[in-house]
Amino acid sequence: MELVRKLDDNSTVSIRNVYRRRGYSLVLNDVTLDIPQGSLTIVAGPNGAGKTTLLRLVCGLIRPDQGRIELYGNEMKLEDPSTRPGIAYVGHSPSSLPALSILENLQLAVLLFGVRLDKVEVKVLLQACGLWRRRNDVTRSLSRGMQQKLELVRAIVTRPQLMLLDEPFNALDDDSRLLFQDILNSRPSTTTVVIATHGIDDIKPLADRVISMENGAVKDDQLCMPVKPHGHFDRWVTSETVVPSTINSLKTLMMREFRREWKFLDAVPSMAILGVLMIIAFSMATSGPVTAGESVAVGALWASIAFVSTLLAVRGFSAESDQGSLDLLRSAPVSSAMLYISRWLSGVVMLTVVSVMMVLMAAVVFNVDLFRMNVLGIVVSGVIALSSISALYSAISVPARARELLAPIISLPATLPVVIAGSTGILESLDIIAGSGLPWLGLVLAYAAIIVSCSCLVIGVALEE
Repeated sequence: MELVRKLDDNSTVSIRNVYRRRGYSLVLNDVTLDIPQGSLTIVAGPNGAGKTTLLRLVCGLIRPDQGRIELYGNEMKLEDPSTRPGIAYVGHSPSSLPALSILENLQLAVLLFGVRLDKVEVKVLLQACGLWRRRNDVTRSLSRGMQQKLELVRAIVTRPQLMLLDEPFNALDDDSRLLFQDILNSRPSTTTVVIATHGIDDIKPLADRVISMENGAVKDDQLCMPVKPHGHFDRWVTSETVVPSTINSLKTLMMREFRREWKFLDAVPSMAILGVLMIIAFSMATSGPVTAGESVAVGALWASIAFVSTLLAVRGFSAESDQGSLDLLRSAPVSSAMLYISRWLSGVVMLTVVSVMMVLMAAVVFNVDLFRMNVLGIVVSGVIALSSISALYSAISVPARARELLAPIISLPATLPVVIAGSTGILESLDIIAGSGLPWLGLVLAYAAIIVSCSCLVIGVALEE
């Protein structure tokens, strides 16, 4: 029997006949629900009931195998961020960047959602939950309970119209649990909250509705009368639901990429050290006349750049997935193409810095004049192409368990044309073989343009679970 119950006709979320499979298992089985605007709905059930999958479907992290999901009356499409604005999702894992401070993480989060950070609201929230004195500390230094508090604060300050909270009070002590229950109960009348949990006793007094799930299906759907009075937290800041422009999204993502990479301060040094060691190894393993030395220098240079570029594939989306921060990016109203482009451009900058170091090292070790404009132009064009490949294969390798092994292997066929064209172009530029080298530069750039264009089209599918 289909269990559908509406509190009113103004639904924030409408789910119709949704199925979702994982392998041969049916995780969601013909789920049909309406979630009214302004309500607090509990989705309850034992482990494996389908609660988390339902929330991830609604926030756009995965798509249904069959059925339809509407947000604010419009069909939700994963590839179109304008169909899923104003959603704050809190999952099982922290989404903050571990090398950034609490305030830096909150600043980047609100920019991703196209709103401004209200400093007074942030201060009141952080003081209330005991994080204000730690506001400048990097989040990797926080306890699990503190990280969970930060997740809930982040969800609030992005001014969502829809909050999807998966076991939000796990890891919280009793006082913190009561605090955030009071904050949620103080929400604006237009803010909808959906909480997935297997224990409802603490939060049932706040609920307008309890949906019970079992084996992927809706087992029961009950309307409730909240018994707790409206909360006392008066610093909720409301705003209209917005979708940030493409330019603003790209600026925010680029700012985030560079803060993430340069705060860690391990990507460029590790890639540079590996590349330099490879060039030294080539020089020790080869000897011969000057012409052969120049050829070996070019080969060693490109082999080192290509190999080092595979580290980007391991570090990119794969690292974000391991940290838990990829869910925040994908649930934000930002297109998957922008996620790819920001990752690609940050890779270009890092790999360019490393490649210039390797050109210098190859020139010194092999005593070859590689600092020519046409040579450097070919190297940079190769870096652009290799970074585009690394960003794509980083997304493809997210679900792989042995991604450190698989990334270099699966990216090799796409990398070889760049290495061959780049090596030939530099050899021509050094007058070792006939030619000017310029056609190869154009060929590498054209190849990069094809990779980037195709990647923007398929990146959304590649990042899906």
